[in-house]
Amino acid sequence: MNEEECDDLAASYNTIIADGAQLIQDAVDRTVALKADAYIIKGEDDETFEEFKLRFKSAFDEYVPIPTIPDVDFTELPGTCQQSTKDARADLTDFIGLYSMHLTYEDWVANELKECCADLVLELTSAIDQDRTDDLDAVKADILADLYTLQGDESVTAEDFEADTQAEFDAADVEDIETGIERPTVPESCTDLTPAIVDANSAFNAWADTIQTCENQA
Repeated sequence: MNEEECDDLAASYNTIIADGAQLIQDAVDRTVALKADAYIIKGEDDETFEEFKLRFKSAFDEYVPIPTIPDVDFTELPGTCQQSTKDARADLTDFIGLYSMHLTYEDWVANELKECCADLVLELTSAIDQDRTDDLDAVKADILADLYTLQGDESVTAEDFEADTQAEFDAADVEDIETGIERPTVPESCTDLTPAIVDANSAFNAWADTIQTCENQA
């Protein structure tokens, strides 16, 4: 390879590096978005997002991950090229190393978030207290039975009385009673990383809605 061809090769290295700046920024942006979702689930009390990011980065620095090697297509450097081309190739090596580090960190954060989402599935599932639902249903049944005894008409069955009472409740503007149930925010990325969270969140919200209705009626 002659000197001019080596100059062209150096220029191709520099183009890859220049174009790669956006690839690195994209990886950084994706990583920040993943950490933001992880913060929703695992952020500690009074911990700011900046503090959370530092904690995450410290955990990564203590970990020894398998590097993610970026797919960068380039022509290898012949041994006959001048120093300027060798310097450009060294710069390209540095760029590939930096890009690999950002991709490796992104993959690690994504895996951490996946674990966070899996933990949230367990939290949602274990939070459903069917005994509480059954107890409130029993209280509701007792109240309706007492109301029917006090206000019911012999011409109206207990079932019709219950249906009419329920209709009156549904039509009324009732302020929600405090149930003590906290509905966790489920990051959108969790639906991609841990599909089971969709059903778990739906089941939890259905249970929470039932408890809210029962508490309001009681």
